[in-house]
Amino acid sequence: MMSKYGWSPILSSVRFLPVGFSGTFVAIVAPMLLKYWTPKLAISVGLTLQFIGTMLLPFADTKDKFWSHCLPAFIMYVFPSFYLDFLCSLAVSFCKLLKGGFNEIS
Repeated sequence: MMSKYGWSPILSSVRFLPVGFSGTFVAIVAPMLLKYWTPKLAISVGLTLQFIGTMLLPFADTKDKFWSHCLPAFIMYVFPSFYLDFLCSLAVSFCKLLKGGFNEIS
């Protein structure tokens, strides 16, 4: 961001604040979504959002397209990434619990 758009480090970090807030939002909302979504649906939606977010980034080629392309792309990539990480860690913990506990060396 700094080299492409010529922003200072402070301005670049301010532009990334919404990405951090979306990650915090995921940590709060992710357990609630598991009540309504199956893991298969959550993974499918998450990967689709990541794909859309990745496809938006090449179109953010000027400074004025940050709010219309870059920020939605970052949020659409970070939100599902945190959620999928949460799902995977939950699945691993559940499998270890079914296997006989966390004390075993795998």
